[in-house]
Amino acid sequence: MHVARFITRRLIQGVVTVFGVLTVTFFLVRLSGNPAALLLGPEASQQAIAALSHTLGFDQPLIVQYGKFLGGVVTGNMGNSLAQNLPAMGLVLQRLPNTLELALSSFVLGLVLAFVVVLLLQLSGSSRLRNAILWFASARQAIPSFWLGLVLVLVFAVQLKLLPSIGNQSIKSLVLPAFTSATLELALYIRLLDGGFGDQLRQDYVRTAYAKGQTRTKVIVRHMLPNAVLPIITVAGLNLGSLLGGTIVVELVFAWPGVGQLLINSISSRDYTLVQAAILVIALFFVIVNFLVDLLYSVLDPRVRLQ
Repeated sequence: MHVARFITRRLIQGVVTVFGVLTVTFFLVRLSGNPAALLLGPEASQQAIAALSHTLGFDQPLIVQYGKFLGGVVTGNMGNSLAQNLPAMGLVLQRLPNTLELALSSFVLGLVLAFVVVLLLQLSGSSRLRNAILWFASARQAIPSFWLGLVLVLVFAVQLKLLPSIGNQSIKSLVLPAFTSATLELALYIRLLDGGFGDQLRQDYVRTAYAKGQTRTKVIVRHMLPNAVLPIITVAGLNLGSLLGGTIVVELVFAWPGVGQLLINSISSRDYTLVQAAILVIALFFVIVNFLVDLLYSVLDPRVRLQ
């Protein structure tokens, strides 16, 4: 009963969220002007622009366009790309695997780095090492991703010639963009996980485990780690959802053929249908990830109940 009510409530919240995002997107993209003028070029006559606007339906009242747009969302028909004259959703789904590959790789790499670093800090017990690592992680967070990406390209692609600089040609092409995205939230992960260990260290079960003669390594890895990881789950889940749309800068720097690069190009060309299709996919992904995170949190922490 609780699970069914939770799923129903989350489903309604997800629909409302996606509806709100699409509504804002619909009206915002139309503030940039008539795309017919951009498609025909600066030398096009007003008659030609008006004729193309009529063909594309942009001369209809805005509320009528909005109603047709919502109907297309419900039926799954987002229309054709204005620039490429191909199904907009098909173009987005064609790029989606590349973005998912980059987002998931960055997500996993960031978590692995955070776990390795924090376990190293806990096992060593060195306050100097902790301060040094936190300083470097915070410094990375202050560095813009596009700048770090360019530096990595200059060092590892241009100077050392070890890794590709652009595109998605092989697994090597994933290294630089994944590292750039993964390290952005590394400081946050480290602080949350390290704080979780600090809270667990003061618990009675930890003192009991040490009193029984268990080693520091066994106490940290076997007893403290499962409880210390809980605070990071929600933040990591939100980060995973935002990575799908947040890799846009990284995709542009490394010419990664993903949804982010497609979205930027469609915005610059005022390709409304392609922008709307891309935003719909990103919004759905974000809602689904948050739903799965809530379920996972309830499984890992029995004290949390689905309501």
